[in-house]
Amino acid sequence: MLFLYLSIVVLNAIAYFIPKKMSRLELYITTIFAYSLQWIADVILDLKYDLYGYFNKGGFDWASLLAVYGIYPAISVIYLNGFPYHAGYSRQGLYIAGWTLFSLVYEWCALHSGWFYYNGWKLWYSAVIDPCLFLVLLWHFKIIRKMYKSECGRIETLRGQSAICSRPHFAIISSMGISVLPFSVKEYSTLGGMTLYCSL
Repeated sequence: MLFLYLSIVVLNAIAYFIPKKMSRLELYITTIFAYSLQWIADVILDLKYDLYGYFNKGGFDWASLLAVYGIYPAISVIYLNGFPYHAGYSRQGLYIAGWTLFSLVYEWCALHSGWFYYNGWKLWYSAVIDPCLFLVLLWHFKIIRKMYKSECGRIETLRGQSAICSRPHFAIISSMGISVLPFSVKEYSTLGGMTLYCSL
């Protein structure tokens, strides 16, 4: 259990303090997607086929929520935040391979620390599946970023800065970030002291 607790603290501290290359909206959506992806995998492979599990054998264990909510979202944020998006395919492939190796080592440590167990699962299964999961996370993130940029083409979202919208929407800029709303310029000029910008 000590290994699990330390993992949660360290990984979430890294995810929180690293310089972010992702917007808050992207972080939120990515975290929700990581939860969903992990739950789907666990429902099928753990609860349905009982190939592996957390802590005690025999169905759902409440303590497994520590791993699901404490580890996987943090890893997805760190992984996507550090991904070399503008590098060549070889460097991107090495990046995914490095994270796959990290995942395998971490899984082995979790297995031997006692909070994770195999019941027919093999480590080499994870070696095959983990790169696919990292690619799915990357694919999902690219879709979210493309959708986000289609709503507001060129965003400069440093605190208090302006934004140029590619559609006739308002962009609300505040210290909390940016929100794009379908309001009319004539109806609203300010909203709660926040400045509204839009290129119609």
